Amino acid sequence: MEEFMDNQYTISIIEVISDGKLNIHEFGEYHFKANVYCRKHNFGKCDVYMIKDLPTIHKMSQFNYNFENRTIDVIMEKSDNNSFTINEILSIEKNPPN
Repeated sequence: MEEFMDNQYTISIIEVISDGKLNIHEFGEYHFKANVYCRKHNFGKCDVYMIKDLPTIHKMSQFNYNFENRTIDVIMEKSDNNSFTINEILSIEKNPPN
């Protein structure tokens, strides 16, 4: 039986707010609106952030870095009631729903 960590979540990305390009403050960051859930709880629609140079971002290269409508298993930290930060990408759904 697979063991789950407390900080392992599944996110279903609804909307890409920022695509990792440098902003006015010279800070490249991804920002998504996503449904966030884990084994014990469904958090609903939340803000999810990820730094552009996350070591596991290369897993998205096979999808041409298209995050729209993807379901992704991740390790995240909860920042506040509606915000999370991705620390690691574990796996990505190959065929996003339409």
